[in-house]
Amino acid sequence: MPSIQVLALTSMFAFPAAALALGQVHVVDASGAPGAFTDLQEAIFAAQDGDLILVEDGTYSSFTISAKGLTIVADTGAAPVVVGRAEISGTAAGQDILIRGLELRTPLFEPGSSVTSTLGTVEWVDCVIRNGNIGQGFAPEGLALTDCAQVVFAGCELRGSPAGFPGAGSGLESFNAFVQAYDSLFQGAQGALGELGHGGHGARVTGGVLFASGCTFAPGDGGNGVTISTQFMTKCKDAGDGGSGILLEPSATIPVPAFLALDCTFGAGDFGKATLATCVDGVPGQEIELLAGVHLPLPGTARSSVASSPVRFGGQVQLDLTGEGGDLVLLAVALGPGSVPLAGELDPFVVDPITSVFTLLGALPASGEQTFSFPVASVPGAAGVNLWLQGLYLSTGLELFLGAPSATSLIPASF
Repeated sequence: MPSIQVLALTSMFAFPAAALALGQVHVVDASGAPGAFTDLQEAIFAAQDGDLILVEDGTYSSFTISAKGLTIVADTGAAPVVVGRAEISGTAAGQDILIRGLELRTPLFEPGSSVTSTLGTVEWVDCVIRNGNIGQGFAPEGLALTDCAQVVFAGCELRGSPAGFPGAGSGLESFNAFVQAYDSLFQGAQGALGELGHGGHGARVTGGVLFASGCTFAPGDGGNGVTISTQFMTKCKDAGDGGSGILLEPSATIPVPAFLALDCTFGAGDFGKATLATCVDGVPGQEIELLAGVHLPLPGTARSSVASSPVRFGGQVQLDLTGEGGDLVLLAVALGPGSVPLAGELDPFVVDPITSVFTLLGALPASGEQTFSFPVASVPGAAGVNLWLQGLYLSTGLELFLGAPSATSLIPASF
């Protein structure tokens, strides 16, 4: 049984020891435990570039991360909820952000969460991001990306708001961003009643690239029309159009966006219905709507590798693999995220190829599912270690697939 410590120390021989260590570990606990912050933003202000924030159960307010790399991870068994939005912006290359296990619920009359102008990787793992506002004029999408070098979703759920003009919110709005999504749901919202009550798209991509593996793109239906009657007249408010599973459109700087999909599911929003014969029905949405760009469907089925996190030194990392029976699995463990451009019909490699150490795990059983446990010993002098993992799956037909990436944060047993 391979040891995560051995893999980490193997990498340390070739790279500075500082590359292994996270900065300080900060604890956020709404109950006010001794030595802990009671809200996320307090811990973010106190944290330095590269620190880890460990979040316990509780309800927290909106937070902003600017120009620093951080890890924010829910503790084992905790399910923290942020009643508010996340704003991430201005990171430099190498300032990577990992957020795992948070649920964000944007309240009434607030815009959705956003990631803007980031050169480092921003990775969301096992997160729920939902926009609950109902205020016209507020951004209704679950999450908005603008000018991002790399954003990764693994096992996430993004939901738009039924508010908005001229329609409901998309699960994801991406503008000039490079996005990789795995095993995630992108849900557009139901359109409101009446004129311009269009359903939200699962995802709307303006410029940039979206790679998706094992994802679901579910749009909202258009809102039904209404009539307003007075003693003098009856006026139609026409029904809304259905949203599309995914919409691609050009931007001024990237006129040809690209969408690459492996084993994904798409819906098409139903059109809203008019209330009178003289009123107008909406138009149904499409599963994949191309106003510009290319859609490349990739053959094969999605694979995944999910590692438990956080794990204390002295504990064990649990790694759950899902693929096809007979797949030969090679595990890559790296000191950071990365991105290797698509080659042929391969999935993108999301862990850093330079610092990766590879371990052969063997062939999957007929069920296509297997769980491994890796013991974790202390790394001398390290407050904590972030490891980024991804499985390479060689099928019985000799086709190569890369599974959904994962990351695990190893921290001292004292936390």
